[in-house]
Amino acid sequence: MAEDIPERERPEIDDTIRCPGAANLAAWATLLSDQRTPTQERGSPMNQPIKQPPLPPEERIANISATMIEARRTSPDLDLGEIIAASLHAAADHLGSVEALVAGRPGSWEADIVRRMASEPVDSRQAKQYAPYIQRLSPLFVEMGKAGEDGGDVLSQAMGPAVDALGGLAAFAGESAWFHDLVNIGRQYSNHWEDDIW
Repeated sequence: MAEDIPERERPEIDDTIRCPGAANLAAWATLLSDQRTPTQERGSPMNQPIKQPPLPPEERIANISATMIEARRTSPDLDLGEIIAASLHAAADHLGSVEALVAGRPGSWEADIVRRMASEPVDSRQAKQYAPYIQRLSPLFVEMGKAGEDGGDVLSQAMGPAVDALGGLAAFAGESAWFHDLVNIGRQYSNHWEDDIW
C-alpha cells in the first residue's frame, strides 16, 4: 500500500489527462472527472481533488471563444469543427447523454447542430494536435450541460466573438468538414451576419 512506502521511494504516478485518439475518446472523457495529482494519497482530506466552482455563464462563453480563437490562430490547418465536435462528444460521454448538452432548448435548429457534432465519430488524424483544445473545451461543455443551458445558443454566443476576432465567417470556419454548420451557428452573434461566403 502507498501508505507503507516512504515518501522518497514512492513511484511517480502520471494521471495527466490525454486524448489518445478518436477510438478511445469515450474512455478519455471519463478521465475528466478524475483530477488527482501525483502526490495525492487516499484518506487524507488535504490531498483530495480540489472541486472548482462552475464558471459563471459569461466567463464560460468567453473561455470557449478564446480557445476557438487560439486554435485557429495557432494552427490554421486544424479543423475547428472537428475540435468542437470532439469536445462536445467528450462532454456528452461525461454527462451520459447528448441531450444533456441541449436541455435548455432541445427543439432549436442550433440544438440539432450540437446533437450532430456531439454524436459524430471524430477523425483521429490530428488527435494529438486537437488534445489541448479538447481538454480545455470539454469541461466547459460539461458545465454547460450540468447547468441545463441552451447548448446551441451558448455555442453561438461563443462563436460570435471568435468570428469577429478572426475577421469573418470564412476565416473562422476554414476548410472544416463542418463548414456550413460553423457558418450558420457562428454568424448569429457576430458582426459578420451579412458575409457572402457561398
